[in-house]
Amino acid sequence: MQDDTPHAALLAHLWDEAALLVLQLDPMGRVTHANAFANRHLGNELAGRDFRDLLVNFAVPADFDIRTCANSSPFVLNFNTPSGQPATYRVGVLATDDGLLTIGSPDIDGLEKLQWQVLKLNGELSNMSRQLHQANAELTRLNALKDRFLGMAAHDLRKPLGAIMAYVDFLRNEAAAALTAEHAGFLATIAQAAARMRGMIDSFLDVSVIQSGKLRLERSPVTAESIMAGIRPILDVAARTKEVKLTVDLGGSVLVLDVDAGKIEQVLTNLVGNAIEHSSPGATVSVSVRASGSTAVFAVHDEAVGIPEDRLEHLFEPFERAGTHKSGGERSIGLGLAIAHKIVEAHGGRIRVDSQWGRGSTFTVELPIIPTTNGGEA
Repeated sequence: MQDDTPHAALLAHLWDEAALLVLQLDPMGRVTHANAFANRHLGNELAGRDFRDLLVNFAVPADFDIRTCANSSPFVLNFNTPSGQPATYRVGVLATDDGLLTIGSPDIDGLEKLQWQVLKLNGELSNMSRQLHQANAELTRLNALKDRFLGMAAHDLRKPLGAIMAYVDFLRNEAAAALTAEHAGFLATIAQAAARMRGMIDSFLDVSVIQSGKLRLERSPVTAESIMAGIRPILDVAARTKEVKLTVDLGGSVLVLDVDAGKIEQVLTNLVGNAIEHSSPGATVSVSVRASGSTAVFAVHDEAVGIPEDRLEHLFEPFERAGTHKSGGERSIGLGLAIAHKIVEAHGGRIRVDSQWGRGSTFTVELPIIPTTNGGEA
């Protein structure tokens, strides 16, 4: 019993008073007990933590495992502290019946070396940050030049393209009797190509305006019914051409919106047009308008193949595509949805998509409703 007294006093000193880092670890290398010094310098919530998590990441080898260090010569380790300043200890590791016991004493030389490493890394980080800032500034400048070029190029292409379309219309209307079927086919092909090019030019101009921050909205009160009426003739033609059934359900209520009607028509024409172009003959594209609280919800649903899940997150970014082919082989430059997204956001609304592969897609556009004087919804 007398031999146990000094032993017990030594253990009590280690756990309660010694200026040493003492940590008891289980066979998996997790902390089970920490002495008072360790709790003060490394934090009070050490129990249960993996020993490696206590170390400064950049100063420890990737393959370091404290369990392989039992009964080896003492070595230097750098620990994280609550203050954010690392602390350096020379650590010895002893194997015990129930795991490991680590005992560390402060190491001044090791701390100075670590501080030098931190200063060096901070200098490298500052240089990298400065280079990144310069690169970002250059990218911003180049992106502005790109947008300006696209806007100027698209604007300059409009005039000659307009002349081509005008002369094609003239030949088809005024010289129809003198044209052979083959010549008429040539003119139809030219007209289709010119119309497609005009759509691309308009998209580039829209993107140029939006990204320059100069998108202007000419708002006025307009009903959801009148918006749909404005685009219905164009969409009916597109649906008949693809042999797709188009249904529109206005919900039986009058919803008044404070929007730029032309811009919202552009958004809905794009969404419904895409749905039609991705649909096979005999399929149905449905458009519905409902009130949800103080919001009008336009929903466009198709029965096409849907959109792959990995494309959904980036679908509304410029030049992104759905990853599926349109059923008629129609081409797209991937700007329509990006433009629609920006227009809806500018109105204080939201656009989103729900899609399941093989079961079609539903695009919804949410826009604020103008409340009526009696407190209800218009």
